[in-house]
Amino acid sequence: AALDDVATTSPLPASQSPPPSTPPKLPPGPAPTPAPPVCVCRAASDPTYEVTRWHWSTLSVAAFRAHCAASRCPLIITGLGPHLAPRGLSLERLRALLPADMAVPVRGHGTMSAASFFGRLDAGEALYLADVPLAIHFPWLFDEVAVPAYFLHDFAHRTRRRLSIMHDTPSLFVGGAGTTSALHVDQMCSNFWMYLGEGAKRWITFHPDDAPLLSPTWDAPEQIH
Repeated sequence: AALDDVATTSPLPASQSPPPSTPPKLPPGPAPTPAPPVCVCRAASDPTYEVTRWHWSTLSVAAFRAHCAASRCPLIITGLGPHLAPRGLSLERLRALLPADMAVPVRGHGTMSAASFFGRLDAGEALYLADVPLAIHFPWLFDEVAVPAYFLHDFAHRTRRRLSIMHDTPSLFVGGAGTTSALHVDQMCSNFWMYLGEGAKRWITFHPDDAPLLSPTWDAPEQIH
């Protein structure tokens, strides 16, 4: 969820918005009509469960909150990159931002230096720095990434008593080709968002009502697999 409706300007609060740039020159005549959302795929058994793609300029925060609260459907928001990470969040950018001798947690390999991690990625190893909290491991990356207003109303940070997961997000994922995460439901059955800085990621989603059909089990961190 998020805060106020700011879709007429930037999807970020004014304090986090990048410096304004010169607006592009448009041809004379009426302003173009924003493109409507596009349905990417729809469940065969339930046509109300679908994945839609929106450009941020056509999706107000109020509409986003209504969509997420009512539909339980995933959605893709495009065009946020320059607002969310003005300097980019590529592998080379992260290589420059993480000290070479810093110990980073790598799934299935314990910890290794950032230099070793990036070097082994360059060599083609399928290593995965997965779901590593920025606040705990890389707090300086908050200078590189601004959380869009869509997601600022985070209930993990608003409970009366502090939750153990309140500093777990946002988190960083860096993986080589072929790295994967098992099908799962996040802690507290929570919603989440992900920004893809470079490369490609394939998602598999399922209708929430089909979870019992997937033989779910609880793992040690109490996520549903």
